[in-house]
Amino acid sequence: MTHSTTLIGELTVAPGAPPATVDESVVGLINQRIQPPEPVTTDGIHVRSLRLISDDVNDHGGRFPAEEHERLCELIIDSPVLIGHDRTQLPMARNFAARIINDGDRQWISAWFYWLRCPSGDRLAADIDGGVVKEGSIGFEFRTPRCSICGNDIRRCEHIPGEPYRSTTGESNVAHYEYREIVRVLETSLVYRGATPGTRLGNEAVFCKVPDTVPKTHPDNTMMERHEPTLALVLDQRPRSDCAHEYLVARRSLSDVSVCDEFTITTDGQFNIGDLLIGTRGLWHRLGTVHSHKPTSIPRNVVRPFQ
Repeated sequence: MTHSTTLIGELTVAPGAPPATVDESVVGLINQRIQPPEPVTTDGIHVRSLRLISDDVNDHGGRFPAEEHERLCELIIDSPVLIGHDRTQLPMARNFAARIINDGDRQWISAWFYWLRCPSGDRLAADIDGGVVKEGSIGFEFRTPRCSICGNDIRRCEHIPGEPYRSTTGESNVAHYEYREIVRVLETSLVYRGATPGTRLGNEAVFCKVPDTVPKTHPDNTMMERHEPTLALVLDQRPRSDCAHEYLVARRSLSDVSVCDEFTITTDGQFNIGDLLIGTRGLWHRLGTVHSHKPTSIPRNVVRPFQ
């Protein structure tokens, strides 16, 4: 299995039934990413996984190409979990992690979500573990449905999803479209039948670990290229012509608090000067605000908050 670089820390999946309590590292990750008003505890939540989408053509004639999966992993985090895409009801759970998984000739995204232990929550856990509730789906927004035959927007070309077309070499290809320029994940849902063949819920035990050290033999010694979780203090905002945001930040390594430098990050998130962030690459979360904007003001006690 290959985990997505958007996942902060190393997510380890253990086969078998879930333990009576959730591992402390996972609870810490949930509290750091979701920031509930009342922090969750190891014995207060259920955690399950959902093999959500693959790069196969789904029942709607659409496909999530593998190169869009890393972006999807970022967008899934902190999205709500619904029942049957029913947006008239409040969420029953929340996604806190996502990971790319290779299974045979298919690339999948698995998401991990949590919900509270209570009579109704315990019943849902029993239904998932017993195989009664077992499939999932995703609600999202995207800009371009790219035709698999001609490469144009399928809304403006002559090809119809599901219909066969012959190539110049005489080969028959069934038309589908690719979800391109995914903008937002609105929700994931537990459903009676998922559109992606092979979607399924799981109950593996999960653990999250941030390595204490980074191997000295790593070919690149920069924090960002190692995809190492990093603290960042926003020093300045730089204008861009697109919808992304660019910030000058002071970074501090989580594995070595003596390592601190200035760097430019690009993200869809909106932050203010003085915000303290945690994350890696394009995935950043706000921890709070500090009054001084000097690199040395990054608190040393905000280290490994989910270890």
